[in-house]
Amino acid sequence: MDGWGLETWLALGSASLALASFVLNWSIVNRQVTMQFESLKTQMDADMLGWAHEASDALSEGVLLARGRGVCFPPDEMRVRRLGVAQRLSSLADRGRLFFPNHSPDALGQTREAAFQGYRPPILDAVVFA
Repeated sequence: MDGWGLETWLALGSASLALASFVLNWSIVNRQVTMQFESLKTQMDADMLGWAHEASDALSEGVLLARGRGVCFPPDEMRVRRLGVAQRLSSLADRGRLFFPNHSPDALGQTREAAFQGYRPPILDAVVFA
């Protein structure tokens, strides 16, 4: 037991405790990162669902205005409502680009801004064409 004095045992115990602490801390941090990732995914899904609800409402209002042209509202109110729906649809299309980026950005529109390069996804086509 000449090489295994009290200092050696304390050093081994300290190293073992440090290793156990590291493993436990790594496990906790890994679990927290996983939970944050899942929380972020859930928030993204909720934001996308909110966008879809707003888009559906604006498209429905646009259809109402198109079908009821000259019947439902007087011309001045119709113009105001039409501009309001157009503004909301434009905003929704721009916000939708955050959720649904263009496909194949290298294939089309190289001189355009990055958000407008490539092919627009069909879900945004409906909003833009409305």
